Amino acid sequence: MTKNTNTITATVNPRKRIDTTIIIVLYAVLAIFSAVMGFFDLATDRNLFGVLFLIAAAIFSVLLLIKGNAVFGTYLKIRSDVLYMKSWANGFLPYDVNGGFLSDLKPSKTNIITIPADEISTILVGTKDFIKRNMTDAGRNFIKALYPYEHSSKKSKKNMISGLDIFYIETKDGKCAFMCVQDFSVKNVVDIMNEIYMASPTVSIKVNNREYKRYVAKLNADV
Repeated sequence: MTKNTNTITATVNPRKRIDTTIIIVLYAVLAIFSAVMGFFDLATDRNLFGVLFLIAAAIFSVLLLIKGNAVFGTYLKIRSDVLYMKSWANGFLPYDVNGGFLSDLKPSKTNIITIPADEISTILVGTKDFIKRNMTDAGRNFIKALYPYEHSSKKSKKNMISGLDIFYIETKDGKCAFMCVQDFSVKNVVDIMNEIYMASPTVSIKVNNREYKRYVAKLNADV
């Protein structure tokens, strides 16, 4: 059997990327302006204003990094029948929300997971609650990653990931992997799901998003 050499990449949709680029440019301008004003005030012995401007410059720089990380930092890709999932280290969000003071201003690290498509047994795309209802015991790491949010004393953290679209898979050897695909191009995610199906025709696919449901219905009709 000839190995599929297609490469398909799913990222945040073009409209979201354009909007984010505009915001990043704005943050960059504000960071540069604040830094210039800060050093100018320090040079003219206006130390209080200088420090405040430099703090503002640091905050805008961090916001720039977080915003860029949120949109350009992750992707879902399949190449030569191997699935690549570049996700944030915490599994869900582009910044660290589980640390201490000011942790929301700490950009999350990313990691890459690679999985042969023919080893995938299950694909679920939907909210965390949908995935919890449909996953098997292989989802232990998923539950573990959710724990800090679902048991947080802050309601905002509990609600933060409740409506996110999550791409979740299970493998034939009983492992799982997952990542947030909120605002991703649905067409490209669907194309990746199709490539996985071609490599592993017995894969179980379930979704709770209307756009994805149309694809699954068509796929089932073709089987």
